[in-house]
Amino acid sequence: FVAPLLRPSTASIDFAFEYARSKQPLVQSETVILSNVAALPVSCTFAAPQPFAVDKVRASLEPGQTLPLEIRFNPAFQGTRQSCSLESHLVVAYADHPHTDSIPLRASIVFPNLRFEPECVAFGCILDHHTKRLRVRAWNPTSVDAAFAWSVAAERA
Repeated sequence: FVAPLLRPSTASIDFAFEYARSKQPLVQSETVILSNVAALPVSCTFAAPQPFAVDKVRASLEPGQTLPLEIRFNPAFQGTRQSCSLESHLVVAYADHPHTDSIPLRASIVFPNLRFEPECVAFGCILDHHTKRLRVRAWNPTSVDAAFAWSVAAERA
């Protein structure tokens, strides 16, 4: 019994996007070369969860044959412009065999963001002609400069 085995050209695939005013979050791509190092032909499928994608869903390789596989990453997938780090896997499932392989996929998205502590400010009841002060800490947890302005929003009914 021979186990199927594809050897990737890289152990993991990393993507990074850092916001700049002149830079739109465009789809990025990296290519990994998969080599069939098994003694038998291999048929397999490839799957990567959003925001990652692959250019091929299935492939068959003869022993010693290689396959370039393009992995794409969409940094604008959330639409929220919030910084985040993502970790997932490209999964390789073999036809007629329970064995699977995976390649780690990582992405870093950095937008100018502010964090507040506390996240919610509640003044409670304040008597007429009195004031109340609460301290709010604001900071930028990213490496991108964040320009901001304060305003008080009217309560929505």
